[in-house]
Amino acid sequence: MQNGNLTNSAELTYQLQEVVHRHINTDSDSEVLLNILADELQKTGKARINEEDLFKAVKSVLQQCQGGFACTAMVTGYGIFGFRDPHGIRPLIYGKRDSPHGTDYMITSESVGLSALGFTPIADVKPGECIIITKNTVSKRVLRDDAVFSPCIFEYVYFARPDSVIDGISVYNSRLKMGEELAAILTQQIDIKDIDVIIPVSPDRPLNFETRFSFVIISCRSQTRPELLRFSAPPSSVSATARGSSRTGTLAGPSSCPDRP
Repeated sequence: MQNGNLTNSAELTYQLQEVVHRHINTDSDSEVLLNILADELQKTGKARINEEDLFKAVKSVLQQCQGGFACTAMVTGYGIFGFRDPHGIRPLIYGKRDSPHGTDYMITSESVGLSALGFTPIADVKPGECIIITKNTVSKRVLRDDAVFSPCIFEYVYFARPDSVIDGISVYNSRLKMGEELAAILTQQIDIKDIDVIIPVSPDRPLNFETRFSFVIISCRSQTRPELLRFSAPPSSVSATARGSSRTGTLAGPSSCPDRP
């Protein structure tokens, strides 16, 4: 399973077909990445691989593949593993839960995937890191010494669920803060008394960003146009509830209006 995109997929496809002689059936870069990994494992010449073989294969994948990606996979009869691109562009986290048969482990893109199934988050997979989980062991290793953490901001703006926590940052709280910061910038640049309506760009995601932005703008307008208080004074707090968890954040009241010259 891969979340992300390879920016050098065309070059890798050519290499796989013309040099390695692997047939690529689709235009999916996930198939390209899988074949790169499979070719590296085949080079071991073993019927059964070990931990070092897998770390070595994933290290080669991270050296060859460019772009943003987080991957999970299973090796039959051995275990599961996951790895993240050297910039940490796409998120990856793992957790555990106790069961009658022992300890279960799970690797997923977002923490909400863990909590929804009763798993407790342990840690985010680091940029350029690989985690291997077998029946008896959990091993981690950073495979790129030049890894530089540069996550995709759209995970926080758009992609992720609001009840997720990515790299220690609440998606819900980050969206509230972004809305507040945008409102602070806007109040410095235009006359907000002329704003009549704020329309969200997409109706397909929670409106945490727009909610915070709107409340700050409304509170600022209420100081210059008191009649608006009758119809649109912001509540002191709002709750955002999503499947599996709930989060409550205190939103802006009239005293939160950014100072303007």
